[in-house]
Amino acid sequence: MDFSINYTVEQIDEIIQHFKNWSNENNRPYYDDEYTVEALKTYATRGGLETYQDLRLVLPYILKASSILEIGAGYGRVIDYLLNLKFKKQIYAIERSPMFCKLLRKKYARSTINIIEDDIQTTSSLKPVDIILWMWSGISDFSQQEQSLVIKKIAALINPQGHLIIETFHHTTNPINAIVSTNQSYVIPSGKRIAYGYIPSPQEIENYAMIARFTAVKYLEYQTTTGRPRNMYILSKE
Repeated sequence: MDFSINYTVEQIDEIIQHFKNWSNENNRPYYDDEYTVEALKTYATRGGLETYQDLRLVLPYILKASSILEIGAGYGRVIDYLLNLKFKKQIYAIERSPMFCKLLRKKYARSTINIIEDDIQTTSSLKPVDIILWMWSGISDFSQQEQSLVIKKIAALINPQGHLIIETFHHTTNPINAIVSTNQSYVIPSGKRIAYGYIPSPQEIENYAMIARFTAVKYLEYQTTTGRPRNMYILSKE
């Protein structure tokens, strides 16, 4: 474990207290208070994702889809890519941040994109689609115990012969801005808030897929344009 000297003893105690006992809900204050469009774009550029290398890897799946749902739309990075492709079919985006939903609705006011302000864990308002895109380590915002449950929930939102595409950190690495990292778990501070994360391994993703009744899993390793190792998974209902 590596603790920054910029953090007080009390803050480090709080980190340790929750490190092995956190849930996605613990991350809500971090994303509500610390994430801005500028911050996300900076992270995307630093991580090599602003050039859409991740999305280009799964372009054949995107082009075959009649409907797409993105989980965690943020400032619209994935939506921008789809619109740049002249993707004319149905696009849905679920985002639980009221601030980002307001921004997205204004940004895409002239399009037919459906922006849904809701939590993927509890939503009951989504219709099944051909592809669900869960990019930029979204799954890692859920604890190891939660990940299987949320993938099972997501699986019910995918049409027969559809796909769930998950992109995340490589499971043997840790985010460079983490102050605690061990055994695929990490803690990232920003301002007065803390984010917890867990990076699933390929074997864990396969186990989650089996429980959720996906029939195939394809695993790809790649590096971003800034040299960051990442994992891509395509879970299929074939």
